[in-house]
Amino acid sequence: MREPTDNATEARLIQKVQEARTLLELQGVAHATAVTKGWHDGADPERDFQKWIALAHSELSEALDAHRKGRGLAAIGEELADVVIRVMDTAEAMGIDLEGAVRQKMWFNAMRSQRHGGLPY
Repeated sequence: MREPTDNATEARLIQKVQEARTLLELQGVAHATAVTKGWHDGADPERDFQKWIALAHSELSEALDAHRKGRGLAAIGEELADVVIRVMDTAEAMGIDLEGAVRQKMWFNAMRSQRHGGLPY
């Protein structure tokens, strides 16, 4: 069993969260927190990618469940935050600049035609 992290480690992580100014910086903190808490012990990005995606999906399902059960916006927001944290952690573990990827994709989406693809939703 893994030992709990010490208060100094937790204080450093909290300070990094407070000081982060970009998505890329938050991505690094999300991953550092997951590593510190033991979520990457023995991890292999190529082997574990599918698991990490499934865990992010589970957080989306929890957000849906919070909405269905009328738990309010704070509960939904907490679950959506978990989705983003899982995605940032995965991106960092895989060596992906998520902030750069998001900016590039948003630029691309801004250039697309209205309701591109011709699908109803």
